[in-house]
Amino acid sequence: MSGQARISTPVSGDPHRQSAGDRAHTSASAGAGVPPDRNDTTRMCALMTKTQAGDYYRDVKVGDGPEIAGIPSIVISYQAYLKDGTLVAVVNSGTVVLGSMIPGLRDAMQGMRPGGERLIVVPSAMAYGNATTVTGIPPNSTLVFDLLFKAYPLQ
Repeated sequence: MSGQARISTPVSGDPHRQSAGDRAHTSASAGAGVPPDRNDTTRMCALMTKTQAGDYYRDVKVGDGPEIAGIPSIVISYQAYLKDGTLVAVVNSGTVVLGSMIPGLRDAMQGMRPGGERLIVVPSAMAYGNATTVTGIPPNSTLVFDLLFKAYPLQ
């Protein structure tokens, strides 16, 4: 599969920072955490917290400061993958308006604090559904996010 990034690649160009897939493998080999096989989202989600809307998340690191609530925009970094491990999006230190995010990502970020990292699984119905206009994301795709909530933007 030349031309496609795989989960095992370091994120943010830092060889010491692991991607969610690498952390999942490390955690699972230690006897806890997310299983190393990202293709098995059913098994992965069984070890995560399910939101009322149907998204899944696991805190990799809990941040400090006020939780996301009533704040219109935040600064985040993330990598988004298809469940087969294909990298489909990378955002480094982007300021995003919460209302413009896909519903599942916005939902699964509730309760996060600045500095927090979360592994998030968003079923297709809470992502792009059967849309065919999203580049690199096939219709009806479940998405997996490795997300870092960096900060609230300066006002």
